[in-house]
Amino acid sequence: MGEQTVVNSRIAAPRGESSIRPIRLGIDVPFVLVVIFLLGFGILMVYSASWQPSILAEKPITYFFLNQLRWVFVGIGVAVFLMYVDYRRWKKLAHSDGVDHDRFVTGSCSSWRDALWCSPNVV
Repeated sequence: MGEQTVVNSRIAAPRGESSIRPIRLGIDVPFVLVVIFLLGFGILMVYSASWQPSILAEKPITYFFLNQLRWVFVGIGVAVFLMYVDYRRWKKLAHSDGVDHDRFVTGSCSSWRDALWCSPNVV
């Protein structure tokens, strides 16, 4: 009594282990859910606030809503693309402004404005 009945031993999990495994998506699921909620709420607000200006501009009622929805999909596409881009590939391009950022981070320059005038000999 209380023991599991095993129908197929290849499918069943070993004793003491759960057969339910968490799904690993590689993304921050709560963050994505919050972003989806905020996007949906924002789209709803755009639709709610723009139906009258659409009529006054002699456009379809959903004109501003669909325009905003297009930009939401463009933003989601860019976000998904950037999610799979290794940010370290852009490091050289980001630091090509001639400022010695390593010296700035170590504290020899007190602010980013001072980094432009710090002497190169100061380490």
